[in-house]
Amino acid sequence: MPVMDTARAIMGGVVEVSLEAAPWLMLGLIAAGLVRALMPTALIARWLGGRGAGPVAVAALVGAPLPLCSCGVLPVAIGLRKGGASKGATSSFLVATPETGLDSIALSYALLGPFFAVVRPIAAIASAILTGLAVSLTDRDGAHADGHDAGPTNCKCEGDGAEPVSSGCCAGAASAEPEPVERAASCCSSSAQTETPPQSPGIARRIADGLAYSFTRLLGDIALWLAVGLLFAGVMRALVEPGALASLSGWWAMLAALVAGVPLYICASASTPIAAGLLATGVAPGVAVVLLLAGPATNIGSLGVIRKEIGDRATAVYVVMVALTALGAGLAVDAIVAAWGIDIAAQVGAGGRHVPRWIAVASALALLLFSLRPLALRLAPGLGATRGPASDDAARAHHE
Repeated sequence: MPVMDTARAIMGGVVEVSLEAAPWLMLGLIAAGLVRALMPTALIARWLGGRGAGPVAVAALVGAPLPLCSCGVLPVAIGLRKGGASKGATSSFLVATPETGLDSIALSYALLGPFFAVVRPIAAIASAILTGLAVSLTDRDGAHADGHDAGPTNCKCEGDGAEPVSSGCCAGAASAEPEPVERAASCCSSSAQTETPPQSPGIARRIADGLAYSFTRLLGDIALWLAVGLLFAGVMRALVEPGALASLSGWWAMLAALVAGVPLYICASASTPIAAGLLATGVAPGVAVVLLLAGPATNIGSLGVIRKEIGDRATAVYVVMVALTALGAGLAVDAIVAAWGIDIAAQVGAGGRHVPRWIAVASALALLLFSLRPLALRLAPGLGATRGPASDDAARAHHE
C-alpha cells in the first residue's frame, strides 16, 4: 500500500474510532462530574474506618464510579488513610478507582460493546475487594506506629494542652503533607470542631465545580494517553485484517499483557481504545481484560507512594493480587465467551454506531476544544503545568 494511502487509511480509522467514542465519553465525563460534586467524601472517610470485609467492600463500591486515574487517586487515597481508613480499605480504593469509572464504562460501551461495559466494572470491583482482603490479612496485628488504623481515642493533640507529638494518632496535626479528606474521623477531630466550620457551597455551585473538573483536570489528565490509544486503535483498524491476531490467546498472551501493563502508566479511559484495537484484530477478550485491569491499577510511579502509605509487605501483596485477579478475570471472560457463544468482534464499536452522526461530530469537536489547553500544558511544562493536572485538584476537591 502506498504511503499516502496508508496515511489516509490510518487517519480515517482514527476519525471513525474517535467519532464512536466521543458522545459516550462526553456522557461519562458529565456523570463523573456529578458524582464528584454530590458524593459525601467526609462520610465516606468514616465508612472506610475499622477492620474487616465491610470497609473493604465499601471502598471498592465507592471508588468504582469516581473520576480519578492512577495518579489522581493517590492524594485522595492518602487522605482517606490519614482519616482512618484501614490498609485493606485503602488498597481496595486504590484498585477500584483507576480500573473503572463512569467515563470508562461509557467508553467501554461505545468501543468494546455491552458485554465489556458490564464485565469490566464487575471484574474491577471483585479485584479490588480480593486485593483489599488480602492486604488486610497482612495487617492483623492492628495499628501501626503512624496510627493510621487507629480510630477515635482519648489522645490529646496540640491545642488541647498536651505536649507536641511526633508520632501516634495525633502526628497528623503537625504534618506538612496536605490532607485532602476532612479529619472528622481522626482522633484529633474534636479540636477542629471548636472552630466555626466553613459554609458549604450550594448544590448548583458543587455541580458546576464538578463539571468544570471533569472537562478540565480530568480530561486533561487522560487526553494525551487517550489520543495515543485512539491512534493505536485507528492503526489496528486500518492496517490489520479482522481475525489476523486470533492466535493471541491463552496463558502466555495474558502474561504478556500483564508484563506490559503493570509498570506502565495508562488510565482506564486511555486503555479502552487500545483494547478495542486488539479485539478488532481477533485478540482473545481475556487478554484485553488483563490489560484493562492491570494497566490502570499499577505503575512504577504510583507504587512508590503506595509503599510509603501501606508498607513493603502490603505493597507486595497488592501487586501480586492485582496480577492474579487480572489473570483470573481474563480466564473467566474467555470461558464465558466460549460457553455463551458471544461474538466479541461484532460488538466492538457497536455502541458508537447507534449515535446520530451530527451528535458524534459535535461531541468530538467539543472534546477537542476542551482538550487543547490541558494538552498544551502537558506537552509544554514551561507554560505552568509543573505538576500532574489531577493530583493537586483531586486533593482540594475531596477536602470539601
